[in-house]
Amino acid sequence: MLENFYNSNHKRLVNQVHRRVDNRDLAEDIIQECFLRALRFESSYDPKKSPFRTWFNAIMNNTIYDARRGKLDDLTEPLDELSIGAKATDNSHEVLNRDEKEAIYRALQSTDNLRHRRVAELFYVLGYSTKEITMIEEDLTQSNVTTIVLRFRENIMKG
Repeated sequence: MLENFYNSNHKRLVNQVHRRVDNRDLAEDIIQECFLRALRFESSYDPKKSPFRTWFNAIMNNTIYDARRGKLDDLTEPLDELSIGAKATDNSHEVLNRDEKEAIYRALQSTDNLRHRRVAELFYVLGYSTKEITMIEEDLTQSNVTTIVLRFRENIMKG
């Protein structure tokens, strides 16, 4: 699905983002990051909730927002260099060792609740703060997000 969407929409999407950021190279970087995020989070897409295009547009809007805040370069780091969120109550981050990262990825894969998985991915993998996650997951409060992150962290600690 993603490959077909890319082939059908890439040029239009670059032009759309170019109009918003007024920089062709940045627009191409943003669209590249959007497709990388879509690939990473494809399992969280639920066709019952929205069309694929709507889901992708949300990714695109968030990526543009990140680019404007200067966070775009941090999002395409390889696994060994990922900064993973350390605390649910603030925006501090620490670089974890490979075993800790693998524990997080195993926990993500074993989480059945797609919403909880998405929140955990946003926090632990992409480094979003709980407040930023509430802007993405608009029907969750910051308290809800904090609870999800803390419970996920407890599950990691349990093994």
